[in-house]
Amino acid sequence: YNGTNQSLAILNSSQNYGHLTISGSGTKTMAGNSSVVGTLTFTNGTITTGANSLYLNSTGTVSRTSGHVIGNFKKYIATGATTKTFEIGDATNYTPVTVAFASVTSAGDLTVSTAAGDHANIGTSSINPAFTANRNWTLINSGTVFTTYDPTFTFVAGDLDAGAIPGNFIVGRYNAGWTYPTVGTKTSTTTQATGLTAFGDFQLGESAKVFTGTGNFSTAARWTGGTLPVAGENLLID
Repeated sequence: YNGTNQSLAILNSSQNYGHLTISGSGTKTMAGNSSVVGTLTFTNGTITTGANSLYLNSTGTVSRTSGHVIGNFKKYIATGATTKTFEIGDATNYTPVTVAFASVTSAGDLTVSTAAGDHANIGTSSINPAFTANRNWTLINSGTVFTTYDPTFTFVAGDLDAGAIPGNFIVGRYNAGWTYPTVGTKTSTTTQATGLTAFGDFQLGESAKVFTGTGNFSTAARWTGGTLPVAGENLLID
């Protein structure tokens, strides 16, 4: 597809793309779910999935110069120590996620997407909404059995709130409530979480840890979120 703002439509839903090349300009909009069994080549331009998913199956690969998926990008996760990069972003920015599985015992699929703006439930988190990467990501597992995984989230400088310091970022995972995985490597445009065993929505930002009431600083219940502070968090003592 090398035109402008084209529609990707497979006439028979049981068929797959062999190889799929995206070039030209504008965005290519999916009319339904599609799979690629060969090479998905991004020369230029984007694919917008809407409510659909673009699936890269067990034989599919990605070759990227410029461009990405806006929406749901699903990839096959093989057994063993498996690492996949999901070439996703929004209408303006390329903000991929790399997921490194320590050990996969049963193969499955993983769907990843991103949206501009803070998570809708950030107000109930331990993340300060005034100092975030204004972006959130969603990871959905389907059938993959594994030990742990380490995701690395990429954002752009334009996502950052004024005064936000990426070196101070923590990671929040939302799934009917917030948890805060261990933070790994951080750069000016990436933050890694380590040792995760479950999926959900993810938000990056500086801590909004507040100590309330009286008692010992080592009492987790006195801190926002009911968890103790970790290195690098900014703390507020009420």
